This record gives sequence, structure tokens and C-alpha cells, in this order.
Amino acid sequence: MNNLTIKTKVIALTILYILVISFLIVGFFLNSILLTNEENTKSYYNELLESRKYEIKGQIDTASKAIESFYNESKIENVSKSVRVTSLDFKETLTRFYNENKDKLSDENLRDELKRFIKSYRYDSGIGYYWINDFDYKMLMHPIKPIFDGKVFIDTPMIPFVELGVDALKKSGNNSEIISYQFLNPITKEYEFKISNVFIFEPFNWIIGTGAYKSHLEYKLKEKAKK
Repeated sequence: MNNLTIKTKVIALTILYILVISFLIVGFFLNSILLTNEENTKSYYNELLESRKYEIKGQIDTASKAIESFYNESKIENVSKSVRVTSLDFKETLTRFYNENKDKLSDENLRDELKRFIKSYRYDSGIGYYWINDFDYKMLMHPIKPIFDGKVFIDTPMIPFVELGVDALKKSGNNSEIISYQFLNPITKEYEFKISNVFIFEPFNWIIGTGAYKSHLEYKLKEKAKK
């Protein structure tokens, strides 16, 4: 009986020893797993943080470049280029119209058709338009102010663009020139800085011009920047 009791005690102690060792081993492995997970979590967090930093930096760089682009577009020289490009594109349209119809219509009818086309033509959401004058400072057609038609504009500070355009083309000998002046803005009812491009339409020796108010160009750039 005593032997059995001793044997039972030995077995019990052995089992207890095994359990303690097992618990220690399991505890060690659990602790290792937790430490590993913690390290992985920290590593993932750091990687995510670095990735987010680069992403934000990229967004800031993009915004910075956009703002710089809007600023550069608002410079007078770049605004002038924009007006010139729009104007010369229109000249190409008129030239195509002329070439397609010069053998179909009489000279007088072709002039009338071109005047009607130019008078009705609009761009920039209906704000932009073109006028026609000659080298004798006479307004041949103004789509917004038909009261100007047939009048000569020399020494007329309130309506300076005819004289400015003729003089600029005569002086340079070029077929296109940029002019700037103050003119009444029908929307704001104030005299504002305006930039215009005038070009020679060679078939009829017309001077055709168009322009844009600085305030309108700035508004367009602000709206573009908001988007």
C-alpha cells in the first residue's frame, strides 16, 4: 500500500512537473508571438506613416505646381499669348470660309457673308466676339455696339482700340499685334484693363480684333483653381 502510495506520488509529481514545464514552454511561445506581433504592428505602422507622408507630400507638390501654373497664366505676357492663339485660330476659320466660297460668290456677297458670320460668332460662353475696322480707322462692323459702324475713331480716348490696332500694325509691319487699353466693361459697368489681339485679314485688307478683360480672365483662373 505504501509502495502504491509512493508510486502514485511519483507519478503525480512527474505529471505536475510535465504540466509546469508545458505551461512554461507555452507561456514562452505565447510571449514570443505577442512580441513578434507587436514588432510587426510597429513596423506596419511606421511603413504606413512613411507612405502617408509621401502621399501628402505628393498632394502638396501637385497643389503647389497648380497654383504656380495659375499664377503664370495670369501674367500679362501669357494672357496675351492666350488671346493671340484664340484670335489666330479664328483667322484660320475665316480663311477656310473664304477659300471655300471665293469661286462661288461675288466679291461683294462674300464680304457680306463673312461680316454676317463674324457678327454672329461668339466664344468663351458667349462673352467673346470680334469686330472689323479698316486701315483708315473706320469701324466696319461691331457686333455689340452697332452704333460704332461707319464711324472713324481717331483721338477718341473712350474708344481707343481702333486707333491703337491700326497704329500697332502700321508701325510693326506684322500681320498680328497685341494692344492693351482701358475700356468699359458692360458687366461691371466700370472701365477696366483689356487686352486685345488684332490681325489683318488679307483678302479684304480688314483689321479684325478681339479682346478680354483682365477681371474676367482672373475670375476664370480662380474658378479653375477651386476645381
